[in-house]
Amino acid sequence: AQTSSTVDISISAIVQGTTTEEEPTPTPTSSAGGGGAVVTTPGKVVFEGRAYPTAFLTLLKNGQTAATFFAESSGLFKKELTGVAGGTYTFGIFAQDTDQRKSVTISFTVGVLADMTTTISGIFLSPTIELGPTQVDKGEIVNILGQAFPQSQVDIFIASAQEIVKEALADKKGKWQYKLDTGHLEETEHKARAKLTFGDGE
Repeated sequence: AQTSSTVDISISAIVQGTTTEEEPTPTPTSSAGGGGAVVTTPGKVVFEGRAYPTAFLTLLKNGQTAATFFAESSGLFKKELTGVAGGTYTFGIFAQDTDQRKSVTISFTVGVLADMTTTISGIFLSPTIELGPTQVDKGEIVNILGQAFPQSQVDIFIASAQEIVKEALADKKGKWQYKLDTGHLEETEHKARAKLTFGDGE
């Protein structure tokens, strides 16, 4: 058997002006020709979402690692990326669970403005998935397991003559498992994928 996974996410980008009390106005510098220079500061990007408890997350910027950090014990995460010059960037993020399984990498393109804070919220990382054993005789049990956001529902899709859908519930630590009886499957290679749902259909 082989594994794959899919993920449904909802991402919103909110651009907010950054303000401080009594912030001094930068003084333009003049050149010999009498022209002025506009002073700008880099922008900041905030990433917020759900992963798994204490998951190790990697944040990519244009394909390069920009930051690594851990999710909270609740599975929530928030990361600020500072010093981002104005422009359009492709960001990616993926998680590694407590058993070193990796999620799908989520990628999105965002325009960042100088002197502004861009907040990207609603990031929902896919569950991790693993099969074991990967080769069995008909009628034996295959364990399908992984990690997801705590107490979310995991739908497991097994590719067969007709797709079979099973359900599992992630516990408080985000761990989930389903024991698949292969007695009703034909003798061939099968693939499994997992999708999680939380709350009101996230």
